[in-house]
Amino acid sequence: MKKIVYVIIGILIAVNIYFCSYSVLHGEIHFFNDVARDFLLLREIDAKKIMLIGPRSNASGLFHGPLWSYINYPVYRLGGGNPVVNGWFWILLSAGSLGIGFFYTKKLFGTVPGLAFVLLCSYSLIPQVNGMFHSSATILLTPLLIFSIIQYVKSCKFKYLAFHIFIVSMIFQLNIGVGMPLFILSGLLCLYLVIRRKSWKHLSVFLLIPVLLSNFIIFDLRHDFFMTKSAIVYSEFQRTWKPLSTGFFLKNRIETTVDLHIIQTQNPLVVNFIFFSVILFSIFQIRKSRKDRTIYLLILYYYFGYMLLTFANKGVILMHFVYFLIPLTVLWFVSFLRGSSQFLFFPILVIAIFMNSRETVNYLNYLNTSFMEKRPESWRSTNLAAEAVIKRNGSKPFGYFVFSPDAFAYGPRYAMIYHFKKAHLDAREYTKMATTYVIASPPPDNDPYMTYVWWVKNPVKITTEPVWTEKFGGGYTALEYKLSEKEQLIPHDKTIELGIHFR
Repeated sequence: MKKIVYVIIGILIAVNIYFCSYSVLHGEIHFFNDVARDFLLLREIDAKKIMLIGPRSNASGLFHGPLWSYINYPVYRLGGGNPVVNGWFWILLSAGSLGIGFFYTKKLFGTVPGLAFVLLCSYSLIPQVNGMFHSSATILLTPLLIFSIIQYVKSCKFKYLAFHIFIVSMIFQLNIGVGMPLFILSGLLCLYLVIRRKSWKHLSVFLLIPVLLSNFIIFDLRHDFFMTKSAIVYSEFQRTWKPLSTGFFLKNRIETTVDLHIIQTQNPLVVNFIFFSVILFSIFQIRKSRKDRTIYLLILYYYFGYMLLTFANKGVILMHFVYFLIPLTVLWFVSFLRGSSQFLFFPILVIAIFMNSRETVNYLNYLNTSFMEKRPESWRSTNLAAEAVIKRNGSKPFGYFVFSPDAFAYGPRYAMIYHFKKAHLDAREYTKMATTYVIASPPPDNDPYMTYVWWVKNPVKITTEPVWTEKFGGGYTALEYKLSEKEQLIPHDKTIELGIHFR
């Protein structure tokens, strides 16, 4: 019977790996703002080599680390800047993370839980891996985060503690909003264990933290403690804000905590049933099994400790703040696929496979019918506009401007830079020449009047009519202007040149 289960789960995992690869197999990347911005940061590394900080965070004046950029940079160089090549790299990283998760889950709970761990985690990767950015990449380190602390608590060996602090630091580099709560949780736990066990030499591990986060320290010293001042302003605002007076705030935290993301559903009955089943059986295992007690206590500590610390966040908890917890909750769930508890949890696993597979089919259908070359976030959509400009203009020099309703225009900007460079063209961004192009993103769905028309006439200061206009999939529009020498000399508004700052 077990061999049949192995084969079935193994086949489902193979199918999911294929589904993870579906977008890149079709030359597609979910090239939304965060992903496109990451590729512009990779160009910064090309220009500057050393970059101390990464993307800006949600809190004004605070930045994530550059780790994700440096992880991707070698592949970026090898692929000539093609995002699809990096997309294949994200799949390899995800497969490696799943492999690590299988190895350790099998070691803790057995082969079937290990396979189930890989299967359930792979479902959560399918809609994310084709557009992986620094925040979603935290999920790749979660298995190492969990198993390193379990090994340290069980063995009291310094190497596991040092490795755990290293992983927490790497998560901090990827997303400071996730890394800071983990530093608090791991710091308090490790300090408690050191004091309890009197392993005073292990306190030296905290000296690793300023080394692993030295890029932030150097950046702050170079910029008059810019991030420190921003953090103080942010914390002062947090102290004056009273979230508990808002019913929506509590509702959001409770719903986020209860949803373990085992099954991709919004049905509260299903979500609540899984949550309370896991809680009840955890209590039972803690009381019954001395062997597994440590593991369950650590899972409860990190899960509820992290969710409790999210109360310090003033806003709604977005998915990328809890996405990294999925391997933890999956490990928690699959640990019950053994012993007497398996008679309840195997049927839940079967239901999860069915419902998650259905959502996967819906997602793939969305890619085919509504996303590829149909949405502005589609990499293939941006390609269409760039390739049309190249075909129309030939090898002649030209200037161009890129419009987007969000002002930053990360996606189309990077696409134009990549394609024009690949074609070896003399194409100058933010420059008026005899032949000048405007590549415009579509207006947002909720505001159809937010178009390029006013932007071209006012900030760009081109008032002549275009000699060529063409619309493409994804809503992009390309326009060609023939400008006289006098028109070329009219300066555009420099505030539209939005680059990547403070690096």
